Amino acid sequence: MIGAEAAYLFRHALLRDAAYELHLPSDRARLHMLAAQLIESGLGGRPPDPMPLERMQRNKQPHPTDPFAFEIAQHLQCARGAFSSDNELQAALRLYLQRAAEYSTAQYQFNSAIEAWRALELLWSGVRRECCRYQIADVLWRMGDLVGANALAKQVAAAMSGLGQTHLQAISVLAVGVSSMRIAPTQQVCATLNEALALFSQTDDRHGRTVALQTLAEAYQHTGERVQALEVLQAIIDSSQKDGNTSAEAHARISLSVWQRRAGDTIAAIESLRYAIRQFQRTGERSKEAGAWSGLCVTLAEMGEVHTALEALKSARSVTLACGDRRQEAQLLTIESRILRQQGRAKDAAEVLSRAVSALRECGDRIGEASALSALGVCYFDMKAYAQAKEALLASLRVNESLGLQSGVASCTGNLAIIEHRLGRLSASAGLFEKCLAYYMKDPDVRLQGYFQASRGLLRLEMRDFDGAHSDWKHGLQLLKGAKAEPLIEQLRAAMSEICKQHGVSPLSENPE
Repeated sequence: MIGAEAAYLFRHALLRDAAYELHLPSDRARLHMLAAQLIESGLGGRPPDPMPLERMQRNKQPHPTDPFAFEIAQHLQCARGAFSSDNELQAALRLYLQRAAEYSTAQYQFNSAIEAWRALELLWSGVRRECCRYQIADVLWRMGDLVGANALAKQVAAAMSGLGQTHLQAISVLAVGVSSMRIAPTQQVCATLNEALALFSQTDDRHGRTVALQTLAEAYQHTGERVQALEVLQAIIDSSQKDGNTSAEAHARISLSVWQRRAGDTIAAIESLRYAIRQFQRTGERSKEAGAWSGLCVTLAEMGEVHTALEALKSARSVTLACGDRRQEAQLLTIESRILRQQGRAKDAAEVLSRAVSALRECGDRIGEASALSALGVCYFDMKAYAQAKEALLASLRVNESLGLQSGVASCTGNLAIIEHRLGRLSASAGLFEKCLAYYMKDPDVRLQGYFQASRGLLRLEMRDFDGAHSDWKHGLQLLKGAKAEPLIEQLRAAMSEICKQHGVSPLSENPE
């Protein structure tokens, strides 16, 4: 027998549409209005208005109607004839579309969020319409479409300038600078961020100015202007301490830790991260505290401090679960896999990473997906499953290229070079190493540059290019020792021992000339 609920369903979409069309337009409008009212009343009534669009912030007060907000908006759109005035309809539609867009974004349902923001955009003009477009750019950023986000943010910035909205223009220019830096850090990016700073100086948005300064420091680091980067970060710290802004100072300390870690000063990086954790605990910013714990875990793991790294991971996971941040939970899986791999448990690490890739795809985090795929390729390499390793790295490479993430492209290219070397394809390996190291010459990352340079030394050793091999090996190990990356050094020494044994060549010297 057909169940009671199923008995009300139409067997065919055409039959359903025909039955729908038999109703008079006024009757259909009233039925849609009734449907919207029934959903509302069953979920506690109409929700409060969300934050004004000009605030550029998402609503933080959830309501039971939020998961059904877009459905309610669709009913209201079809109930146009049942409203006493068009203004009443517009107000209700704007309310539910904005709440639907904000809810979908929070749930990582990015396509639904864009659909809702675009529908809301049509109901506004002027400043609020541009605010909707800014939110679409933000969602594109979260999806990993950096080029699309960048292009739309530029249009919004120009429109806000024409509308005389200095503060909103500053926010939009900052978005252009942030996305541009992720695509390719250049001097022009620094100029854009300085433009954002000049605009923020005309407003009372100190938080926006701090974010712009932090991003500028990162941009200076990428363009090789490390002195300027440190000066900017120190200026943020000094200003934050003077104003008693512990949150801003903690953010600056995290940015400083990234610079310190890339420069090989992991001890200082750990001190900066622990300081940031204490500050976020004082301010009660739990999500940011979780991020700082994650950074500490990664840094400790790179030092080989596995036990301490696991303790940091445990703290990060505890705070993340309390916050209900699904994306951060997925990212913690990738960190857990690093530690498992360091313990020689490559198979377990690969299983964890496979879960991470699925979770990150579910969240729509394409940047995280690219990173997890790259790590999965390395795990398969450790297992000597070279075909699977290559497949995962090529998948990561495609995502990184589509997002314009040059650092990810360089890392994948270097790892693919190592695989080609292991498979005996020496010429292909040499070409890939050339591309990889060309990037790190422009944007140094001490740890990765050292690892890939020493790895190329091993390739040259097998190719009997002894001068080049000695040069690469010494320089690479010098960088790795500065970064205190002992696990990588031991891995490279083991690889050299195997090559020397197979090909009857003398080991490379680690002593500087």
